[in-house]
Amino acid sequence: MAGRKPKPTALKKLEGNLGKRKLNTKEPVPGKGMPDCLKWLLPEAKEEWKRLCQKLSDMGVLTEIDMASLEGRDCYAGLDLSSTGDITALVLMFPPRDADEKYILLPFFWVPDETIPQV
Repeated sequence: MAGRKPKPTALKKLEGNLGKRKLNTKEPVPGKGMPDCLKWLLPEAKEEWKRLCQKLSDMGVLTEIDMASLEGRDCYAGLDLSSTGDITALVLMFPPRDADEKYILLPFFWVPDETIPQV
């Protein structure tokens, strides 16, 4: 297929469908889901795994597809926790497994409601 890759419908909806073109109603929508907790994790890590996966799934950030594509891969995480009026950031980095792959970066950001100007 020549030209630009099509933009996902979810992204068009978020941006407001500026081109006013008909949205693809048949585009697959992955279901929310959570990966099974790794058996070798320590009890504290298992609790954190469940807590984070549940939050990410509830937000629609973690889907059934993500689990299969990233399962078993090395992952490095960077977390910057906010105080009360700051941004919280989590970045997951999956290094390439071979020379043909690229790094996968999954950034997540949260802002307290109180710091967002109400319009």
